[in-house]
Amino acid sequence: TASPFSRLVPGARRSGAMSYEMLADVTFGSRLRLFVIALIAAVTWLVIIAYLLLSGQLAVALYGAVFGNVSEDNPWAKRVSLSVVVLLALPASCMRSLHAVRYLSMLSLAAVVVLIGMLGMRTACRLR
Repeated sequence: TASPFSRLVPGARRSGAMSYEMLADVTFGSRLRLFVIALIAAVTWLVIIAYLLLSGQLAVALYGAVFGNVSEDNPWAKRVSLSVVVLLALPASCMRSLHAVRYLSMLSLAAVVVLIGMLGMRTACRLR
């Protein structure tokens, strides 16, 4: 049995629609086209928020590993590290192309590697 998605691609090619919005316009009219545009905008915005939250949590963990534990008694350390991540990543996250995020992705990957190294060193010291 063919899934609906495997039928969607050939149907879209036959209709001449080259995007989800145009496919919705050809099949159901302009109202659904606007709905699809709103859904794509919402999903894109949610992905930006998720990226910023994950990067912020990584920054908090990295800050805690470098400068000592970030406790619940000191919420300013969390706020500052989250604010720095938002100020650095938000402009690049809102670009039209993912090309702008490539350096931030490499920075995030480097931060993960450093954090894993620090956790590994701390674990090795405690096992001795």
